[in-house]
Amino acid sequence: MLPVNKSLALPIMNFEKQSVILGSGGRYVRSDPPYTDYGYRESDPKMAVLEGTDSVLSVWSETTDYPREYVKLIHNASYDHVIFMTDRDAENLDPQRYSLHLFRVGTYSNWVEAARRWKVKFEERTGAKPLWKIQPLGKKCACNDWSRG
Repeated sequence: MLPVNKSLALPIMNFEKQSVILGSGGRYVRSDPPYTDYGYRESDPKMAVLEGTDSVLSVWSETTDYPREYVKLIHNASYDHVIFMTDRDAENLDPQRYSLHLFRVGTYSNWVEAARRWKVKFEERTGAKPLWKIQPLGKKCACNDWSRG
C-alpha cells in the first residue's frame, strides 16, 4: 500500500531576488538572518509576494473556508523557498483524493498593486467591506477621515 500524504505542496524554490512579503505583512530581504515562517494564523491572507527587480509575482489562495492552506517560507541570505501548502481534509476518507482550492498567480508592477488586486478579489468572493463603509443598524456612519487609514 502506498503511503498517505497529509498535504500537497506548490513550491517556488531557490528564489534569489530582493525579498518575499507574506500575507501576515512580514517582509524578508536578502540581508535578514535565516528564518522559517509557516503562515498558520487564520486571520492572515494565504498569500506571498515575491519581489523581483522590475516586477513582483503574487500567489494566494482563493478559499473562503476554514483555511487548510498556508504559506511556508524558508528564508536564508542566498535564496528563499516559498511553498504553498494545502492539508488533506480530515473528513476525506479516500487517501488518494484531495480537495484543493484555487490558487491565483499573477505578476504586478509592485507589491502595492498585488495587494490591491488581492483586496478586490477578496471583497468579490466574500462581500467583505472596510469598516468605515459599514453602517451599523442602518445608522449614518459618523466616521472621520482619520479612521479611513
